[in-house]
Amino acid sequence: SGVPEIPDLGRPVQIALSAVKKFSDAKAAYFVDAREREEYAASHLPDAVNMPYDETVTDPEKLEKMDAGGRPIIVYCGGETCEVSKQLAEAMVAAGQKRVLVFTGGFPEWQSAGFPLVKGAGR
Repeated sequence: SGVPEIPDLGRPVQIALSAVKKFSDAKAAYFVDAREREEYAASHLPDAVNMPYDETVTDPEKLEKMDAGGRPIIVYCGGETCEVSKQLAEAMVAAGQKRVLVFTGGFPEWQSAGFPLVKGAGR
């Protein structure tokens, strides 16, 4: 399917835009948007679930129970200046999740590349 093989390194790993796009196209990753609900509702990556950092980090059980269906998890937020995707990814690893990736360029990089976006509160 052309998606990179992701080893479990026991820590969050950074992932570049080109690889993120491959995972999105193949529906081969579990996408998590760590931004606030309003930002997510305004626009987000296809198939991304919204797990706002402030809400999620106070509920470790939510992170433990999260089921990525065996796929790698790609966490993103508001881009280079936004730290919450890294922090949420670290919390996920601590909660026992495997193969957690951080898309550092986040929403702005995806948007400026002209890739598809979805509006609405979703799931």
